[in-house]
Amino acid sequence: MYRFFLLCLCTILPCTAQSLAESLGYKKNDRVVIINADDYGMCHAENLGTQRVLEYGIVSSATMMIPCSWVNESIEYILKNNLQNVGIHVALTSEWKNYRWRPVSGKKMTLVDKEGYMWRESIQVERSGSLKEIEEEVRAQLDYAISRGVNLSHFDSHMGSFYGTETNRVEFMALAMSLSYEYGLPFRVPYFDMTDAFRKKGFAILDYLERSFKAPKNLPERREYYLKLFANLPPGVTEVYIHPALATKELKEITHSYSMRQADVDIFTDPELKEVIMKNNIHVIDFVKLKEWQRKQTGWSKALKAGDVFPEYLKILEEKAQNSIQWKVLTRNQKAWRLK
Repeated sequence: MYRFFLLCLCTILPCTAQSLAESLGYKKNDRVVIINADDYGMCHAENLGTQRVLEYGIVSSATMMIPCSWVNESIEYILKNNLQNVGIHVALTSEWKNYRWRPVSGKKMTLVDKEGYMWRESIQVERSGSLKEIEEEVRAQLDYAISRGVNLSHFDSHMGSFYGTETNRVEFMALAMSLSYEYGLPFRVPYFDMTDAFRKKGFAILDYLERSFKAPKNLPERREYYLKLFANLPPGVTEVYIHPALATKELKEITHSYSMRQADVDIFTDPELKEVIMKNNIHVIDFVKLKEWQRKQTGWSKALKAGDVFPEYLKILEEKAQNSIQWKVLTRNQKAWRLK
């Protein structure tokens, strides 16, 4: 079950704020989009679907689930094709009924259920997970890909479990931004009052985030939804994330969302969608551009350490959370973010 973190609250930038698009060198009214394929490496069917949409050219990036058993196939494909536009879909949850995975960092008492697998729900991670073990696990996932030779472009959060919104644990986001600082990798988070300070520090904070759970599940309506979405994108940098996979027997045994995932493959290899993007002069980019910009803005080097900035970032978020109407609403409206 997907929970994701921002409902409908981060859709309007204050008129005084410079957009990320402008910071990247685009004009004020330019529409820029990153289309990311989540769950890469989750299973063979997900790999096939992700690779198909990447090859077609509309989808511009992907994020891998390192704890899953098919991630090695993903990495082989990445290295063979010298892909630079793939990041990590940080997994702290393992939600499927019979297909489960364990922490990469070894036995972690606070990150697993009684069966030894990662918790099924984000709220269980937040209630039980120690920040120390979460940091060790996230580092292990990032470092595994790097050790295999993958030049990561960014990282994000599977099921939104790395945001802390289920139980108001702002230290989760403080850790995420601290690791973004150390690794020099953008972390998926859109602009609102809680993230304004990080944009000012040079982090690549998205202007908008389009959550896939808003799209209808069946193909005709889902296709029409995305055609209208791209025709009406606002100025700025928007990330749209999807879950492309082939509806094989394997996928059907894992998840009931197989038809929706197949629909994402069909829609994002559709010439009509490509035509809409071109007709509306939409600039399709990937996270490589954001990574390069963020590293320049933050003066990134391999000497930077998350621990040097974590106390500062935590203080910023704690102070912001006290006055943030958006954050307070987010921590009260969990069920509205779910996608079954």
